[in-house]
Amino acid sequence: MRQFGAIALVAATLGCGAPGPQFESATDAILGGAPDGAHPGVVVVRNPRGTCTGTVLSPHLVLTARHCVADEPGASVPCPANDPSAPRVPSYSGDVAPGSVSISLTRTSAPVATAVAFFDDGAASGCGHDLAVVQVDAALALPASAFRATVPADGDSVTVVGWGVVDDARTPAAERYAKEAAIVAVGPASFRYSPYGDPMQGTNTEPVVDGELLLTAGTTGLGDCGGPAFDAPGAIVGTDARGFAHPAYGPTHLSSTAAHADVLAAAFRAAGETPAAVPAAPTSGGGGTATGGTAAGGCASTAGAGWLALAMLLARRRSLQC
Repeated sequence: MRQFGAIALVAATLGCGAPGPQFESATDAILGGAPDGAHPGVVVVRNPRGTCTGTVLSPHLVLTARHCVADEPGASVPCPANDPSAPRVPSYSGDVAPGSVSISLTRTSAPVATAVAFFDDGAASGCGHDLAVVQVDAALALPASAFRATVPADGDSVTVVGWGVVDDARTPAAERYAKEAAIVAVGPASFRYSPYGDPMQGTNTEPVVDGELLLTAGTTGLGDCGGPAFDAPGAIVGTDARGFAHPAYGPTHLSSTAAHADVLAAAFRAAGETPAAVPAAPTSGGGGTATGGTAAGGCASTAGAGWLALAMLLARRRSLQC
């Protein structure tokens, strides 16, 4: 995800109901992953404030996070908006000048294309709306990825890919990294988790708004924002949107491609290009850990069912990989 300047943190890190040290403007890296050679179409998106990750959808279109191209005046809003105690996300005053955003093949290589237009839903904040498509001036001779216009299931396995930092010391990735994770909630929902996976720290509740997916904790970090989450057959189901200051503290939010199908369609129409063929849908991982419609900010004195369900989900995912 992007490397920002001063980013406000939610102060509380422990205790009943504390949302944890979440960045207001998603700053999540692929932590504990492995070098990735399977997704050459995952590229670096450079903007005036740093770097993001993007994915080539066609010769002139790159998928990324909206906040990677948005003009952020410095204000923030709670997400969801009707809950003043909810984690805060940046508000937008439009998008930056297209010419200030470029695409590189690696973190250290020169740009190979420059943005000429952005496509997003024009929302005033990134709450459930953190997805954009960048149209570029030069054709990108890279494999194009397909995106899925249907919502994945709670429990589905995904592979996240990015150019962000790769460890707690925030070491920049010299190459793409990838890691397997699992979707633990599909918005709108609430998800209960123990900070750092430690039941002794109690249980927090993370709100997941409509248009968002939630991934297992400890997945992404700085520089991965906008990076793709691929389902098992290889279609993108979401882009990395926001997470915690320390990624292992709690889950990562994605913006769903299904929720932004109109934005994606508009980009392809403008570019005069055709989306890549979508592979057959995966078999659902089943088993939910989210509770739809539960108010954010709830709290329990013990680890509770949320932690047990998450542990069971992770164990099931590992057995499927054997």
